[in-house]
Amino acid sequence: MYALAQRKKGNILLATHQGLRVFNVKGSDFHHYHNLQKALNKLDKLAITTIFIDDQDNVWLGTRAKGLLKFDALSQNLHPWGAGRQGAAPQHIKHIAQTPDGDIWFSSENAGLTRIDARSGSAKRYFHEKNALGRYDIRAILVDKQKRLW
Repeated sequence: MYALAQRKKGNILLATHQGLRVFNVKGSDFHHYHNLQKALNKLDKLAITTIFIDDQDNVWLGTRAKGLLKFDALSQNLHPWGAGRQGAAPQHIKHIAQTPDGDIWFSSENAGLTRIDARSGSAKRYFHEKNALGRYDIRAILVDKQKRLW
C-alpha cells in the first residue's frame, strides 16, 4: 500500500501497486465504488502511488505510469489530467496537495512540481533551474498552517 485517503462520507481509499481499493467503514469490508470502479476497470492493476481528496470531494489519483487522474465527484467520470495538453504530462506522480485558493499541486519523478489553477484549469510546471527546487524528483508536498506550500 502506498497511500490512504478518506472521503467525506467516511470510506477509506487505499492506493496499491494493483490499483485502488475501498474500505467501507459502515460495513467494515472492502468494496468498490461502482462508477469509480467502472472507470478504473480499464486501468486494472495500475499502480496508484498517491491519493488526494480535494475540497469538492473529487478524488485525485497519482499513478506510476499513467500520470494524474481525477475522478469528478459531480459527473462521476474519470479524467486523465494532461490529455490533449501541449508537452508531455508527468507520468510518475509522487504526491498531491491543495492550497487554500483551490489550486492543486502535484510532484512527480524527474518532472518537478506542477500547479493546476483552480479557476482556469491551466497548469504551470516548476523546475530547479529557475525556481530554486533542489531536484526534479520531488517526493512530498506540504501546505502548512500559514498556508505556505513546502
